[in-house]
Amino acid sequence: MSILEARALTVSIGDTRVCQGLDLRIEEGERWCILGRNGTGKTTLLHTLAGLRQATGGSIELDGKPLAGLPAKTRSRHIGILLQDHHDNFPARVLETVLAGRHPWLGNFQWEDANDYRIARAALKSVGLEDMEARNVATLSGGERRRTGIATLLTQDPDILLLDEPTSHLDIHYQIHALDILREQSTDTGKSLLLVMHDLNLALRYCNRFLLLFGEIARAALKSVGLEDMEARNVAALSGGERRRTGIATLLTQDPEILLLDEPTSHLDIHYQIHALDILREQSTGTGKSLLLVMHDLNLALRYCNRFLLLFGDGQHTLGNAEQVITQASLDRLYQYPLHSLQGPDGPVWLPQ
Repeated sequence: MSILEARALTVSIGDTRVCQGLDLRIEEGERWCILGRNGTGKTTLLHTLAGLRQATGGSIELDGKPLAGLPAKTRSRHIGILLQDHHDNFPARVLETVLAGRHPWLGNFQWEDANDYRIARAALKSVGLEDMEARNVATLSGGERRRTGIATLLTQDPDILLLDEPTSHLDIHYQIHALDILREQSTDTGKSLLLVMHDLNLALRYCNRFLLLFGEIARAALKSVGLEDMEARNVAALSGGERRRTGIATLLTQDPEILLLDEPTSHLDIHYQIHALDILREQSTGTGKSLLLVMHDLNLALRYCNRFLLLFGDGQHTLGNAEQVITQASLDRLYQYPLHSLQGPDGPVWLPQ
C-alpha cells in the first residue's frame, strides 16, 4: 500500500492561507478526517493532496516520489477522490458511470473486460444499487448519485481514498452503511482514508486521525450570515457551504410565504447548520411563513420542525407531530437501521446503534 506525505505544505486560495507549513503523513490503514468551518479550505486542501491543484509551497510525495511528477494514470491507481458534487454533463447509465473507475487500469484503446464488469457490479451491490445499473444517472436522487460516486471510487480500487463529504445527501441508514464500507476498506485491506466531514460524532466513530483547519476566514469573525464581505465574489469560487448559504440568502430575498428547502444544511458545518435553521425558524415564528424542509438529520428536524411527513416508499407514508410519528417502530421502518434514544436537555436524541 502507498504512503502519501506532505512536507512544509502551504496551500492558498487567492490571498487566504488554508494551511502553512503542514507536515502530514498518511500511513497504510489510517483513517484521517479533516474538520473545519465552511470556507476554511478543506476541499481545496483535499484537491491539492490529490494532485488536482498546485500547492503554494512545500512538497507532496507518493511513496517518496514527487506527486506532481507522476503520470496521471499512475496517480489514479494509487489515489482516488470523491468530489463534493457530481456534474453529469452527458447521459450515461449507472453501470457505465461506475465502470469509469477502471480507466486507470486499462491500456490505450483497451476496453473493459469481464473482470472489470465484475468489480463494478460488486461495488454497486455493496452500496445497494445493484438493481439500478441500467438507470440514467440524471434520474437518480441525490443520495443514489452519492452512492454511485462511492461505488465508482471502490471500482477504481486505489490505495488511498480521499472523500469530500461522503455522507452528503445520505439518510442515516446509508450514512452508516457507506462509512462501514469505507472502514472495511481500511481494516480489511489496509487502504488509507482521508475524509472531509461535518458530523463530529460520525467522524469520531469512524476515524482515528484528525486534522483541524481553523483558517484565516474563520478567524476573521464574520458577522451574522457570514457573507457580507463576499458580495463581489464569483459564486464559482465559493466553497460548498458558502454556496449553500448564498442559496438560502437568495430564497430569503425572494420573500415568499411558503419556503420549500431541499436539504438546507447540506455542506454546512455545525455552526452554520444551526445558524441557517435559526434564521428559517425566525421566518416562521416572526413573520408567519410556512416551511417544508427535506432533512436527513433527525435530531435537527426534531429541534426545528413541529410537523413531520415520513415517506416509507411504495406509496406508504405517515404524518403528524413528533409524539404521533417519531416512534421507535416508525423509525425502524423508515431507516431499516436500529436507532436508540437518549434523553437530552430538550427531549430525546436519536443515535444509530
